[in-house]
Parts: sequence; structure tokens; C-alpha cells
Amino acid sequence: MKFSTKAEYGIRALIALAKQGDKEPYSLPQIAREQKIPRAYLEHLFARLKRAGLITSTKGARGGYSLKVKPQDLTLYQVVAVLEDNFSPYFCTGSEDAACPEQKGCLTRNVWVKVQDSVNQTLQQMTLADLVSKNAKVTN
Repeated sequence: MKFSTKAEYGIRALIALAKQGDKEPYSLPQIAREQKIPRAYLEHLFARLKRAGLITSTKGARGGYSLKVKPQDLTLYQVVAVLEDNFSPYFCTGSEDAACPEQKGCLTRNVWVKVQDSVNQTLQQMTLADLVSKNAKVTN
């Protein structure tokens, strides 16, 4: 399974917002520069994150972006679900529309379902706050 740069860049940008905390909003150009993310790409990601209610924007000279959700309440699963169009390890573990006609006799599908479940569980257990802290560990 490979996540796209949408997830990687989006999570990095959200970490920057989380580190900013309750200070003034963080400008998009500043985040793009510090995180080495193309500004136009970051604008696209932030539009998705804003529509999903994860971030908020402030207009004006001191405008920028802030987290709308507390870092400890924002799971990586929520972020990836907003940014990735599909994060299934194999096509048959995605939506019902992608069901394989050979599903009943498939010898490998159970493996892909277990992989998907493990990835989902890990992403649901980790929060943005976990990544901001120095000891980003997954608990079992």
C-alpha cells in the first residue's frame, strides 16, 4: 500500500498548525515554505481539509489557517480519509462498487482485508497530538 503525497503533505502541514497552537493563524505561504510543499498543492489540500471541518481560515493581513479540531481529537484516519481518494491496499478491499466477481473463490482476499484492517486500526489509534509529541508510538 502506498499513500500519495496528499496524505504525507497534508499531515505535515497539520503538524505545523498543531505546533502553532493557539497563536495567530499560520499563513499558507509560510507553511508551504517551511514544509517544502508547493503552495498551489497546499491550497488544494487545505480546501479539502476546510470543507471537512478540520481547519479554519482567517482573512486579512494577519490571516491564515488554524486547526478547528484539537490535535488530540484528530486521528490520522480522519485526515487520510479526507485527503486520499482511496487508500485500500487492493481494489477488492475498497468500496462495495469495487467488488470482484471472483470474490467467493478468491484465495488472497482475506490477506488484503487483514492488511486493510491493520492499517485502519493504526490510523485510528494515532492522533495528530501523537505526531507532535516526541514519542510518536502506536499502542497495542
